[in-house]
Parts: sequence; structure tokens; C-alpha cells
Amino acid sequence: MNELAVLGALTDPASVRDDAASRDCMVGQLPSGGFVMSGPIGGGQLFLYGPDGLYTSAVGRRGSGPGEFGTNIRIQVASNGDLFTMDDSQMRISHFLSDGTYVSSFPAPSTNRPFAQLRDGSFVFHQDVVPPGSSVLLRLDPAGRTTERLERPVSVDHLVEFDTWITAPARDGGFWTASMWEYSILKFTNANEPVSVIKRHVDWFPEGGRYVQGAPVSVSPSPLIRFVKEDEAGLLWVYSVVPDEEWEIGISARPSFEWGRKTFDTRVEVWDLENQRVIATGQFDEWLGGVCGSPNIVYTVSEDENLNTRLHVFEPTISDTLVSR
Repeated sequence: MNELAVLGALTDPASVRDDAASRDCMVGQLPSGGFVMSGPIGGGQLFLYGPDGLYTSAVGRRGSGPGEFGTNIRIQVASNGDLFTMDDSQMRISHFLSDGTYVSSFPAPSTNRPFAQLRDGSFVFHQDVVPPGSSVLLRLDPAGRTTERLERPVSVDHLVEFDTWITAPARDGGFWTASMWEYSILKFTNANEPVSVIKRHVDWFPEGGRYVQGAPVSVSPSPLIRFVKEDEAGLLWVYSVVPDEEWEIGISARPSFEWGRKTFDTRVEVWDLENQRVIATGQFDEWLGGVCGSPNIVYTVSEDENLNTRLHVFEPTISDTLVSR
């Protein structure tokens, strides 16, 4: 993978949180080539960086007023450079211009699940429902009004609170979605039925995955689909986490970069959508964080020689790292 930048120098106003890679949407790439990061310890701000990874300025401050943030902030960068944040601690989406000027905000659905902004500016959320056995996807217009509810059956038997569905924009304006427990990825447009289904039957991702009590501390974790990205060439990149071969009983349950490295590997597969086949695959001894609303880039977290947490941003490429098939 091609490293684009390293964020979080010792001279920055705040340090990068060490669990950033286990949370998606904490980094975005700006049209200028610079970056925005939402993962400083303590939250409360977004950090802006130049293309060289050097800190330039901060957006927002800690609080509950307009343009202010709580502790857990996810970010998406629109094609024009505008910034959209999902403040999980305050359950609201806020809109900023690329220079950090606050525009507006609206309450988010009562869920901490993944969300995606589509090419028309609308949003897709996954929301848990009761009783078990169904999963609701909500489509909201740019002002936060619900325009669609898509109910998808869940074919595996597990607790509703662990029934996370990923979401991602499609190039044609629709969106991709999947239960993280199954390698079965659906594509929707504006209808309530999927127009495409990508399924994979492989030993490393067995069917019938589910949450297992005690994972990952006393039980090896199940494989999970973390996120997908459709690139400008029409290839679908599928990122799954699988148990690390060196996983051992007693690993700490607190997410951190060391926890991610010892507990999971990330497996990447690239699909040729036109011919419905996998054309490249690779496995990495890292927990890769997914970038939302930006090009197909990912990130990892590490410590430097001064024990300072750094965030590394990469662009995956089909090369000798991702082996073509």
C-alpha cells in the first residue's frame, strides 16, 4: 500500500487516540490533498493537515452548542470539500465548509451504527429495531428528514444489539450494505429490493457467523465485514477482519492499536463487479480503519520512538501486496 501521510506529530495540540483504527470515519482526504482528522484524545475538535501531514488548524471546540463537539466524532468529506460530522456522544450531524465554517446541524437517528453520505447529499443509517430478525436502513435527505425505510431480514441468529450493518455509497447514486456477520453485500438504488448481491463462500469467512459470548478475550472472534468501497474504476473493495493467527486467551478487551494488531488481521478483496469475480486479495497484520466520503484510503495507528501515537494514511493498490488472481 502507498503511504500518503503520517498525522499526529509531537508538536500537535493534541495526541491521536490509540483506538482510532478500530473506529471508522476518523480521517478524510480534502480536495486540496490535505487531511482532516477527528481522532484527537478528548474529542472536541477536528484537526486539519496539509498534504505533507503537517498540522495547520483546528475546527470547533468542546461543547454542545452549534459547531461544537462531544467525544466521539466521525467525519465524511463531500466531493466539494464540505465536512459532515456524526457526533456519536450528542447524536447529531453537523455540516461545515472546508475551511471549518459552521453551516448547520440536525439530530441523528437514535443509533451509533455506521452511516454513509450518498452522491446526492442524502444519508443512510443503520438502526436497530425490535423484535429480532429485521434490520432497518433509514435514508435521510440533506436536512435530516427520513425519506425511506428499508427493512432487510437477518438470516443469522444473534442479538439485535450486535446486528451491525455497514453502509457505503455506490458510484451510480445508490448504496451498498451488508450485515457484518455475512459475506453477502447488497446494492440498493431507490427501490426496496437490492439490484445486486455479492456473495462469497470461503473457509476464512464461514456462513452463520454470530456474536460469541466472551469474544475476543476468552473466545477467538468471528470474521466480520468492516467496510466496503467502490472506487472510480468500478471495483468494489471489501475489507474484513479475521482472527489473528497469534491470538491468545486473555487479550485485553480495550480497543487500542496494540489490541487490534494482536487480535485481528484485515483481509482485503477486490471485486470486478462487471464479471462478478475477485481479481485481487491480500491480508495485513493490522486493523485497518475505513475512510468515509473520501477516495479509497485506509489508516492504521502506531507509536513512534517517543511513544507518541501517530496515524498513518494509506492508499491501497493492486500490486504485489494485493496479489492479483
